[in-house]
Amino acid sequence: MSDDLWERKGQRAKQVTRDGEIGKRPPTTALTPYLAERRRPDRNHHRVTRPLKDLEPDPPLELARHICKMTPLRRTPHEIEGVQRLVSRMTRYEARMRADGVLDEKQYVGSVDAWDLGRASKMARWGLGARYGSLPEAESAVIQAGRAAALTYKSWQDFSAGYILGRSLHFDEEEFGAWYQDMVKAHHILMSTPDSPWLTIPFR
Repeated sequence: MSDDLWERKGQRAKQVTRDGEIGKRPPTTALTPYLAERRRPDRNHHRVTRPLKDLEPDPPLELARHICKMTPLRRTPHEIEGVQRLVSRMTRYEARMRADGVLDEKQYVGSVDAWDLGRASKMARWGLGARYGSLPEAESAVIQAGRAAALTYKSWQDFSAGYILGRSLHFDEEEFGAWYQDMVKAHHILMSTPDSPWLTIPFR
């Protein structure tokens, strides 16, 4: 890898760290209050997705400021701008996901918990393979992750969209490269293959 590429990625990592509330939390965690605000019942929408037109009066910068005011810690203008950049990144990914058929035309991601829950399931399997835990312990962890997913998402499609967005925010750097494209391909295969578990096993 060239020195220029290392420098570019290093600068991007610093920016992501700053946007994730000055390194205190990862990017997807910093977005949690914003995503929760979009799922509020009094906004008259589905708990996971709702029409984009309902969000239009709240541009990313204004809503980011509102979210920062709601949190217990006082936010500096720099931190508010960081949250706004994260929100803007998220909305650009959602637009691309609609174009790629991951999201329906008037839907967006209501939670990125799928990214953490998917990794939790994988860690359970890896832990079993490395003999750090027993089969019952691994099964219990996977079942717990599945139950948590069922509380947040309504379908495999919603879960997949949350996973793709979370993964992309962590790794893809808005390049829409392999970190994003590989998951989009997997999404379409699982949503279209007749014997896919996503089409043969109920999500809930």
